[in-house]
Amino acid sequence: MNKSVIICEGHTRRKRHVAKTLRQSMTLAEKTIWGFLKTNRLNGFHFRRQHIIEGFIVDFYCRAAGFIIEIEDPIHERRKKQDAKREQVLKACGLRILRFSSDRVRYDLFNVLEEILAAT
Repeated sequence: MNKSVIICEGHTRRKRHVAKTLRQSMTLAEKTIWGFLKTNRLNGFHFRRQHIIEGFIVDFYCRAAGFIIEIEDPIHERRKKQDAKREQVLKACGLRILRFSSDRVRYDLFNVLEEILAAT
């Protein structure tokens, strides 16, 4: 990842408010993953939740490792076009994206955490 990329465009007051609201109303799968990511619990890496990058709010972001974790729930089935554009922009910033279904987080948490660790 190009560490000189500025990851702060799109920080409007409204976008920050939406991110804050999303942090307060995380899904069960997001809360589960956050329990392992917060306060540098996963191998000492610092993660942010509901972080704004290039105007998009991502579920979890680790700047040091240059990747994003997205938890997919059924709404993503209806948003494939928007998600594809979003992924294109984020990858152009040099970021990798890990995607996990909420069911996988729920029923295969150990392997999800192993994949996240392998990506760091």
